[in-house]
Formats: sequence, C-alpha cells, structure tokens
Amino acid sequence: TWLPSRMKGLILLALLGIAVAERWDATSEKLQGIHIDAQSMRIAHLRHELEELEELVSHDNDKQYNRVIAELDNRIDAEEEHDCHDHQFTCGRSTGQCVPDILVCDGVNDCDNGHDEDQSFICKNQAPAGRSWSGTANWKGCVTRTTNHMSVLITGNKRMRHFPSRLWVDAVIVDKWTEDHEEVTKTWTSHGFYDYAHHRLVLDPPEGSEKRIMLICDDGGEGVGDCKMVREHDQSVCGHATLLREVH
Repeated sequence: TWLPSRMKGLILLALLGIAVAERWDATSEKLQGIHIDAQSMRIAHLRHELEELEELVSHDNDKQYNRVIAELDNRIDAEEEHDCHDHQFTCGRSTGQCVPDILVCDGVNDCDNGHDEDQSFICKNQAPAGRSWSGTANWKGCVTRTTNHMSVLITGNKRMRHFPSRLWVDAVIVDKWTEDHEEVTKTWTSHGFYDYAHHRLVLDPPEGSEKRIMLICDDGGEGVGDCKMVREHDQSVCGHATLLREVH
C-alpha cells in the first residue's frame, strides 16, 4: 500500500518510540528485580544476625530483650512475605517507593533516592542522653487520677550492630499530681528504643510498676512529642500526653 513519505516517517518514529519504551520497561524491570534481590539478601543477613543475637542472650532472662527479639523475628517474617505493609518507610511522597523500616539508617541505601540514609534528618539521633520533655498527661482508665504532670529524661543510649535502625535508650519518667491535698511524686526507671524510621520513642513499663503501662511518643515536629500510654498486655490506649522538649 502506498503511503506519503511524511506519514511513513511518522509511523517509523512511532515504532521506534514503542521499541525504546519496551527496551526501557525491560531494563527498569531488570533493575527493579536486582533491587528486590538485594533487599532479599539484606533480610537474609538480618535473619542471620538475629540468630546470633538470640544466641548471645539465650542465657539471659531479661524480658525486655526477649520481647524485642520476638518482635524483630515477627517483623523479619513479615518482610519475607510482603513487599509493602504497615511496617514500611516511605522514600518520599513523589517516589511511591517504600522499603522495610528495619533497613532504615543501616548504612545502605535502600531507597533509590537514598532518603532512608538521610543523616541530616531521618538518621539524626533525636533521643540523645540528657534530652528531656515535659507536659500534661491525661488518663482514661489506666490509673485512678485523670491528669498529672509528666517529664521524661533520656539518661543513656546505645546502638547495636545487629539492628542499627533502632537506638536503645534508658530513661527516667517522673509523674507529679495532687492527691488528698498533698503533692505526690513518682519517679520511674524505664528502658526502650528510638525508631529512626518512624521517629518514635517507645519506653517499656517502668521498673517496679504494677500497672505495666508503656509510653509511646511520636515526633510531632518543633520539639513536640505526641504520646500515648498503652497497656502492655493488650496494647489498648488509656491515656495521651503532649510533651514539649525542654531547653537547657
């Protein structure tokens, strides 16, 4: 069939564009496959590291370590089964890419744009020793009082080689309230971790406390901690607190 030369040229350009697009799609798919394979290898490495950690603490009856190891074990299982779920880190709204949050701030770029290793913000230590927050806690059922003044002081921290995406912390929590016209002060020692991926501070129930209440604080920006008090046994929320970072 005869076609004008101009139309033939347009058809050739269209066919060339399709060929280039198909080649690009194939290349992108291959690169994505390589990236996924690399993440799978990293998760397998984490599995090995967790087994070593379990061996190290196998003779230690510390409930904190046992609970954390069990949680990490479940998280690794989840990463092996799903590409993207609730426990994810977003590489940026414009990218649409997510990576397992347990791979954040581990020294390896998992996001294509390297956002998971951003040292200026994501991987910055927001819970250094000496940092403190204070504010008002409002309770709903955990304790008999409805409100009290609360302060949290980070007394120490360390970063473990096995899971650098978390910073393990020691803290002191001080609650103050009035009861029967008298000032009451309770000081608690707690341990927990700071989650780099979600900018979240998680403190286990204070030592010696019968209530077994955890404190979980998300970074609300501008030095504000959006906190909730959570029952350890069923993870139900029984209080909230807005804590402001203190400037010394």
